[in-house]
Amino acid sequence: MPPQTIERRVEKLEEQMTSLQQLPGRVDALSVQISQLREDLGAKISTMDATISTMDAGISTMDTRISTMDARISTMDARISTMDTKMSTMERTLLASDDRILAQARMLHEDVIARLALIQEGRPNSKRSPGGGRRKG
Repeated sequence: MPPQTIERRVEKLEEQMTSLQQLPGRVDALSVQISQLREDLGAKISTMDATISTMDAGISTMDTRISTMDARISTMDARISTMDTKMSTMERTLLASDDRILAQARMLHEDVIARLALIQEGRPNSKRSPGGGRRKG
């Protein structure tokens, strides 16, 4: 590479100086942009923090409600179990009552049959009607 003239070297130095002279302005503009970015990020982070706090409160409320619902469901389960036990007891009682009623009805029926037989024994055979003991009327 051939040696440069002094004029050319001075021109290069002037160009470099011009670039260097613009550098503080560019750094200042960059500083302003960084400051604006910090403010924007700070505001957005604050908004996100508030949103997260609100969501956390909502989750806590939901957790409380779910716990309350669990307790109510447990209470309902206990009541249903109690009702099931009572229904089973009632069913057994009704079935036992049915058996007693049927037994009483059989006894009364047998008693009526026996009494009718006694009544029939006390009557003479001639008074019986040919239709099985029924009178035509």
